[in-house]
Amino acid sequence: MSFDSDRSVKLSVVLPAYNEGQDIVANLLRVRKVLAETGNFEMIAVDDGSTDNTAAELARARELIPELRTVILKKNVGKGHALKTGFEVTT
Repeated sequence: MSFDSDRSVKLSVVLPAYNEGQDIVANLLRVRKVLAETGNFEMIAVDDGSTDNTAAELARARELIPELRTVILKKNVGKGHALKTGFEVTT
């Protein structure tokens, strides 16, 4: 297998979250800082039915991180399902 260095590759990172409201914005900013060094990327944060302010904090994070897309699940369905949902919306 060979890698064509002229081809643009987009890195998609899916980040499931459950009740991470107090830390989610800072964590996403740290992830973005690392990913910015890689070039072309997108971040997908999936709120897995959190009962705290995670959804509101993700809305705030979207204002700070243009590469961030969010998915808000109404109820907690588990990390695996949250990841699968995030994978489905990657580009």
